[in-house]
Amino acid sequence: MQDLCAECPRKSECGFNGLEAWAAGKLLPLIVVTRYQADQNVITEGAPANGLRVVCGGIVMVSSLTEKGEEAALALLGAGGILDVTDGFLGRPVSSVSAKALTETIVLFVKPEILHERVKAEPDLMVKLCRQVVSQMGHIQERYIRLWSLSALSRVGHALLDLVQASGQTASGKVVLPIRLKRSLLAQIAGTTQETISRTMVSLRKRRLIQQSDRQITIPNVDRLRSMVAKNTPRS
Repeated sequence: MQDLCAECPRKSECGFNGLEAWAAGKLLPLIVVTRYQADQNVITEGAPANGLRVVCGGIVMVSSLTEKGEEAALALLGAGGILDVTDGFLGRPVSSVSAKALTETIVLFVKPEILHERVKAEPDLMVKLCRQVVSQMGHIQERYIRLWSLSALSRVGHALLDLVQASGQTASGKVVLPIRLKRSLLAQIAGTTQETISRTMVSLRKRRLIQQSDRQITIPNVDRLRSMVAKNTPRS
């Protein structure tokens, strides 16, 4: 975990930075690091919720079942993302969400008592954890508003930008998404139908905002895509 934290681009803002090494020094063996393959389930909704899971590498989609039994995407999380943030911190007995690895992913599992012990030892850590949780919940709130207020074109654009952010890529120019996107998955992320995804992707290609090859998506210029999304997003 110490090596993972050293390489993580978000270690400075992550409240779990160096936690495994700290716990090992205190002889508190309640931390597990697990590698998941793409499409592998990390959390199953309704399963026992017995700790916190933090993404240390890769991309994970968090989702939840609607009243109609449909799976709705809640968030795309990369390094530093807390998969079961509400369940873990509120101490719920069962998971209210599911989580699936979209790429090869590394996840840190930690029992809440370990986090409590470290916060007692380092009280300033609570500020970092609060900022981390509030930032993540803020992104989820923004995503919820977008799904209800924006056009399909804007929602798909936001979904692609969310994937760029979750992948940890910060380039403003060309970016190749590290995932082969099926229409069904992109439709789930953008909150629309597969037919709408097909039409929208054609529109984005015609505008030269994306390139596609065997489900591999390349964004020639992230700033151009970001500018298009901003122009089509009403200001609050």
